[in-house]
Amino acid sequence: MALAATRAFRPSASAAQRPATPPPAARPTLSGTVLGSYRLVTELGQGGMGTVYFAEHVSLPRRAAVKVLGEDVARDPALVERFFDEARAANRIRHPGIVDVLDLGTKDGVHFLVMELLEGETLGARLERVKRLAPPDAVELFAQVAEALAAAHERGIVHRDLKPENIFLAHGARGERAKVLDFGIAKLIGRGDVRRTRTGLVLGTPAYMSPEQCVGARDLDARSDVYSLGVVIFEALTGRPPFTAQAVGQLIVSHACEAPPTVRSLDPSIPEGLDSLVSRMLAKSADDRPASMRDLQTALEGALAPSVPAHLAGVMSPSAMKQGAKPSKEEIERIEAAQTKAVGVRLREIIRERLEADRLPLPSMPRVVLSALELLRDESVGMGRVAAALEGDPLVVPSILKLANSAALGGASRITSLDAAVTRVGALRMKTLLTEHAAREVFKSRDPAVARAFRGIWDHCVAAGTLGRALARGSAASPDEVYLAGLLHDVGKPVVGALLLDTERQLLKKLGVPVMGESLWMKIVDECHTDVGIALAERWSLPASIAEVIGRAHDATGPDDVVSSWLGYAHLLAESHGYTGGIPPKAELESRLEAARTTRGSTAERETAALDVLSDTLGARNAGRALRSARRL
Repeated sequence: MALAATRAFRPSASAAQRPATPPPAARPTLSGTVLGSYRLVTELGQGGMGTVYFAEHVSLPRRAAVKVLGEDVARDPALVERFFDEARAANRIRHPGIVDVLDLGTKDGVHFLVMELLEGETLGARLERVKRLAPPDAVELFAQVAEALAAAHERGIVHRDLKPENIFLAHGARGERAKVLDFGIAKLIGRGDVRRTRTGLVLGTPAYMSPEQCVGARDLDARSDVYSLGVVIFEALTGRPPFTAQAVGQLIVSHACEAPPTVRSLDPSIPEGLDSLVSRMLAKSADDRPASMRDLQTALEGALAPSVPAHLAGVMSPSAMKQGAKPSKEEIERIEAAQTKAVGVRLREIIRERLEADRLPLPSMPRVVLSALELLRDESVGMGRVAAALEGDPLVVPSILKLANSAALGGASRITSLDAAVTRVGALRMKTLLTEHAAREVFKSRDPAVARAFRGIWDHCVAAGTLGRALARGSAASPDEVYLAGLLHDVGKPVVGALLLDTERQLLKKLGVPVMGESLWMKIVDECHTDVGIALAERWSLPASIAEVIGRAHDATGPDDVVSSWLGYAHLLAESHGYTGGIPPKAELESRLEAARTTRGSTAERETAALDVLSDTLGARNAGRALRSARRL
């Protein structure tokens, strides 16, 4: 039981100041070893029972995560059998919210599991960055977790080690999906032959254990996981777990005996329904908690229901304001459309006034990138000078080396010098890569809520650009130009979003409401970004076609502008696969997509190939984060 690995149990200051123990001898790596059909490439991380490696299939273009049982644990036959029980338990569940186990076996004394490779980050890593989740995001995430655990419980499996590091936020074609990891200490209910722990032995992570788990109860049921998940939700909402301590014993006593605070005592803005539900989950008696994960999932999905959003109250029809009534989807859309128009008119006036007076702060292209692009525009300048200009940017250099060594460029030998990498990439691809690097920086924010919204917009831009480039190959349009247009067609949105935050109080007076809801905020940004995007394209000296695309609002049917029409087609295809940038797709999405296919003469094979490219691209983009974030699969 790795107690020091928990985020909530940290050593005291005095312990941290004690002389460090000598470092252990270097652990031999298995990188390069072939286990089953997979070759281990590099370590992803270490867990309580072994090491996880990034692996590639020896003959097929497939990647996986391979967990190798640690040498110390492998000496114990009972622990080896429990290790394989993890795979069998996961395969018994067969749920999209549980990580898939593809293979298992033993080779030359090495015991291993082959699992799907997850791209994204653990909830623990997410909370380290953003500190806490907004209640709507928390409800959506944990409803998915509850659904997955319900499937496990219905097959007789209790997890017993729920914590942020064992909840993975995996990227997929339809957005983010929560997956529950590590059933390594799971107990199979009703199967005495697999209970390999000594009576009374406490397994789990102390900061998240249920009261019955803390006192060593032998017969844990689903309600123990309900409690542990309640601790995780508490931390996700407030930024801290309900109990913290400098000693494991103190933590165990707190969970077993002390009443936890409420989430609203730490953040009064959290809805009362969600506060009440978390308190029920943290009840000392299992009988007082939600009886099952199915019940919890239903309760989570209704936890935010009672209140009417502030920007809707007071302007809804009387029928929609009856006691207990909620606005219909049509009512919300009607009101928000009117509010978007009212605020949008004034916000566009503010934008134009500031642009004309040169008082609207526009993001500058990073100096290193700007210098390199200026050199690339001069055909007489050698690539060595471009490489020299880029040496000072620690963020862009790894991207160049990665692209130079990618399969797309077909390099026979691995390049390690920036000079050689820039030469192999070439001028055209360098221009695209550098502009993409600059655009990505625009979509960053220190505000967690804003950063979350911008991340969704950026993912949509990447999807639209990647699909557009793939779809346009062999056409009259330049694929790289379509790609850049896709990346930059929403580049004005972050600037408008920041301006909207600055002017929100002034603009809310037009609505007569105290708060602007997130959906309304996103719709207003979507309404008002084009002028800013065009101005930014001009400041960055981007091709005129990109400024035109920004102003055309994804016209997918007009054949006169091939760049804009290919991008419009890609934009609709991205929306149909869940990349919406925070704005729900319009009802007529399928008919518009079919019209775009007809205009461009596309085929199902062409779309499938483009979607395969998108899957590969997003996988490559997230691989680095997956390597850093994976702790226990």
